[in-house]
Amino acid sequence: MKYRADIDGLRSIAILPVLLFHFGFEVFSGGFVGVDIFFVISGFLISSIIVEEIREGRFSYISFYERRIRRLMPLYFSVLVVSLIFALLLFSPREFSAFLDSAVYSLFFASNIYFWNNFGYFDDGADRLPLLHTWSLSVEEQFYIVFPFLLIYLFRSALKNKVFLVLFVLFILGYVLSCVGSYSKPLASYYLLPTRGWELLLGALAYFYRDKFDGIRHPLKADIFLFSMFFILIYFILSYEKGSPFPGPWALPPTLVVFFILALNKADFLFYKLLANKALVYIGLISYSLYMVHQPVVVFSNFINHSSTNPIWYKFFLIAITFAISYLTYRFIESPFRSKSRMDRAMIYKLFFAAFFLVLLSLVTLKMLVLYKPATLYSPQLMQVDAQVKPNLGLSDLCDNGQLNPDACQNSAEPEWIVWGDSLGMHVANSMQAANTFKFVQKTLSACPPVLDFSVLRYDHTGKWANKCMANNQAVFDFIKTQPELKYVVLASTFDYSYAKNYYDGQIQNYDRSIALQRLTATIAALEELGKKVVVISPPPLSSFDPGFCYVRSVASGANTEQCNFNAVQTGEATGLLSLLPPQYLQINLSRYFCADPGHCISSFNDKPLFKDYIHLTKSGSAYLVNETSFVSDLNSLKEGEQK
Repeated sequence: MKYRADIDGLRSIAILPVLLFHFGFEVFSGGFVGVDIFFVISGFLISSIIVEEIREGRFSYISFYERRIRRLMPLYFSVLVVSLIFALLLFSPREFSAFLDSAVYSLFFASNIYFWNNFGYFDDGADRLPLLHTWSLSVEEQFYIVFPFLLIYLFRSALKNKVFLVLFVLFILGYVLSCVGSYSKPLASYYLLPTRGWELLLGALAYFYRDKFDGIRHPLKADIFLFSMFFILIYFILSYEKGSPFPGPWALPPTLVVFFILALNKADFLFYKLLANKALVYIGLISYSLYMVHQPVVVFSNFINHSSTNPIWYKFFLIAITFAISYLTYRFIESPFRSKSRMDRAMIYKLFFAAFFLVLLSLVTLKMLVLYKPATLYSPQLMQVDAQVKPNLGLSDLCDNGQLNPDACQNSAEPEWIVWGDSLGMHVANSMQAANTFKFVQKTLSACPPVLDFSVLRYDHTGKWANKCMANNQAVFDFIKTQPELKYVVLASTFDYSYAKNYYDGQIQNYDRSIALQRLTATIAALEELGKKVVVISPPPLSSFDPGFCYVRSVASGANTEQCNFNAVQTGEATGLLSLLPPQYLQINLSRYFCADPGHCISSFNDKPLFKDYIHLTKSGSAYLVNETSFVSDLNSLKEGEQK
């Protein structure tokens, strides 16, 4: 296929929103759509290469994968090795161990599978994963393994005149699967080839459409249509949010726009000239470098500067650094390896396998050291602190599951108390266990508020999950009904359900404080009708940055850990919701134990971190409530109805 400068221009339209999204420009809330644009472009270009070589009788798998190696692997290995060095210098043992796992998976083009099983793309900690962006490259490489065989088979079979139809059917099946998966299995749908492949197939369909049809011949009509499509694409980039079910139905409109641009744009159109201007084309040429470099820059800058509210000049500074590094990597890494006059095929394959096994050996060796001889890499103090910021799940690590493992999640055969809540309930359970004066059972499930007939849907949760949460809460309530020895019910939660969609009355709904209040009040009333005394525990103070992350970083760098103390961010909706509860309902406000006033909250005590992240307590934080505050006496005094 003859070179099309507009495709490089389109690549720049894909990469710029990705950069702006990851560097924290909130107006580009849908910047992640840029990856979908890349998928469609890749499907278009790879189809043009394979099909034209098949028709000319010169297609070779060895030649095809040689081009892939030349195009991708030199920079891929370079970013991997540089990230490895920075991660070794900056990461804690647990963080470095997770990095090594992701690196091994990415080396085998399976990082999408690793992240599917371990991290959501939009999780709060995603900006600490240097190789998170390699998930999309893994999807593409998996596609490149399958797609050439499919096209070879189709062109050599009785279906050679129906290739477009076959690909269209596969596109429809993949799209339907992604629509279903976006609601039933959102993480799998986001990361995996079966629910992403349709976007690459859409690019292939654009190539076959362009190959068979002239499209819009009249330049003015074509420009009106294509400019309209372009503005629609910009609208999606600016309006989509990370909570949208993705890819699924939300991914179709922007990818269809790219389909039309690839299929219809021609050199004599004004729209072509717009995309083919030198600035956009150059950004498109270095777009792979920009994509590969930007995520490590985001991550390692966060490790150096732990603030979550970077000023705009700092964001532009990081983007400038990304462009500078990308220019250098494009000129001195990408371009030389693409030149066949400098390195022939044999040399390319030798270098590839040598680099592959050398990097793999380094990763495995370092993983063994982290697991079995961490003291060779880290100071005892850092290892101790790293262990202290592990998840705090209450009585047992088995207790983040609602109704399962009941024996592990109670400390007495005759409990008087029950802790019912989400992840914040787990912290309270740990405190009550440390006090050694409460006989209780723990019923907790992360992100599941202890409210009957009500649930919260994060981006990675679905209606199916919401029904599971509500079924869990109903089971907890039924359990309480059958346990007359239970006298006290502790409801512990974030009590801020405005950050995501809610689920009630069988439907996904926008947050409505009056509904949340009504369901919470009804839950408390139902418990009181059973003769139980209910205690509502509001969340700890919320920080604008991650004090747990800050503490580990401070220890690693030798900085003063007091810099991690913080001004409490008003928990806003939690405060507003709980302030509307009738005054006879008993409450304990955890914030007052950590903050002398909202402007002065401690993040550590006696050289131990109290917070795992923005709001979750460490086990040391739970112990602090027992040993250094009036929490236990306050909780006991509430038996008599005294408000705290």
